[in-house]
Amino acid sequence: MARGKRPSLWVVVRFAPFVSRWSDRPEFDTHTDGDCYDGPPSGTPVASFVEREDAEAEAARLHALAVRETPLGPFLRELCSREMDSDVRDHFARAAHAAGVPGPDFVSVGPFVEPQTHSLGYQVYGAEQMQYAQRLERAVREWWDGIAETIAPDALATLWGVLFFGFSFYDIGRVLLEG
Repeated sequence: MARGKRPSLWVVVRFAPFVSRWSDRPEFDTHTDGDCYDGPPSGTPVASFVEREDAEAEAARLHALAVRETPLGPFLRELCSREMDSDVRDHFARAAHAAGVPGPDFVSVGPFVEPQTHSLGYQVYGAEQMQYAQRLERAVREWWDGIAETIAPDALATLWGVLFFGFSFYDIGRVLLEG
């Protein structure tokens, strides 16, 4: 007797982002991987579909809505962590330009302060780097506070897309059905 394809549903799940001090991105607890996934998805199930393509389309539609409505403020600090590199200013400038909003004013931040390298090869962050990171965080916070109330949904979505490239509020997972 030939074995047929196991019946399954494709579940769209929403992930509640939280800010982690160990990452420069909003963190998600997701282990879904399309066809390789054979358990209930982590996150909150919001819809299910028989066809994968329908689930992917719904996840994309819901993500597009989420990035138009979810404030960036709580997540921006992580982009300014003390372990950032000198490109963080350019990253914000590119995002602001793409979104058509003014960029952060980094004049008061001063030049990037390179960490020292320990004799064993790892980087050491001292008081100068911490003060630089605090000035950078303040400039970004002031920037966001200045645009948060009036930013257009499309501009907000663009900022999410540029600042947190590859990030998604929604994912899909395949749930195999008994039977």
